[in-house]
Amino acid sequence: MNKKSRDLFWYKTHSWLGLKLSLFLTFILITGTIAVFSLE
Repeated sequence: MNKKSRDLFWYKTHSWLGLKLSLFLTFILITGTIAVFSLE
């Protein structure tokens, strides 16, 4: 595997992991906000 294809692999991996992790954290943020403010 040459440097260009290896860099492309890590770029795509990092992009997909970042996207999925940000969606997961957004879900946690929204549900946590609802849980906190539903008691008031």
